[in-house]
Amino acid sequence: MEVVEQQVSPAPADVSASLEAPATVVSGDTSPLIADAGGDAPAESATAPATPDVIEYTLAKPILSYGKKTDKLSMRLPTGADLIRYGNPVIFYPFVTPAKTEHDPAKFIPIIAALARVPSPSIETLSTNELVGIFEKLEDYFLPDFLDAKAFTPAKPLQTPKGEIAELRLRDLTTADFLKIGSPVTIYRNVDPIRIEHDYAKVAKVIGLLADVPADSLGTLQAAELIGLAWAILPFFLGKKG
Repeated sequence: MEVVEQQVSPAPADVSASLEAPATVVSGDTSPLIADAGGDAPAESATAPATPDVIEYTLAKPILSYGKKTDKLSMRLPTGADLIRYGNPVIFYPFVTPAKTEHDPAKFIPIIAALARVPSPSIETLSTNELVGIFEKLEDYFLPDFLDAKAFTPAKPLQTPKGEIAELRLRDLTTADFLKIGSPVTIYRNVDPIRIEHDYAKVAKVIGLLADVPADSLGTLQAAELIGLAWAILPFFLGKKG
């Protein structure tokens, strides 16, 4: 796996403090909640990737795609639906300085295929150098915008059965919500650096419940927006020391 250091903003101090103590592998679905978590997430943006309509990558030699040769990948922007289907191919380590990222090729290859509308076997014929180059070109789109956990304005309004929604307003998570959905996060505390994994199908269900919107509508968000929301609600699923 390729490890790349990124100059991104570190995770919120209150989140970092909650994760400092060493422990065995912990899944968030057994952690108590932080009562005041919802209002403490920062609004600072961790990344600000450019948002062209198409992300292009020129190949060293053509590959075969559905019977035709192509020497350029034209990739659409990744969405929340891609995260829900494939997971996040970028593992983000915000609790070190500078923050680091790691690429997961097993997730990246099907995502590249989906974004470029090219069969996965064709992507697998690329050299490792080209694959890593594509990973690096896409990475910023899979890093979080650290968002306010109370209100969020997406780049494009959500289309829902209730009409167009320009702003998501999140209520606090309750124990009943927690029991109904479970935790969307798994925290690995006994590795260095600490690793956090989000289940984006559950993230969408949590956000949908708190914002009173269909979870399916969140698939139209930009990938970085849904990732940001996942980090914004993370404090709800961290243990509070008594």
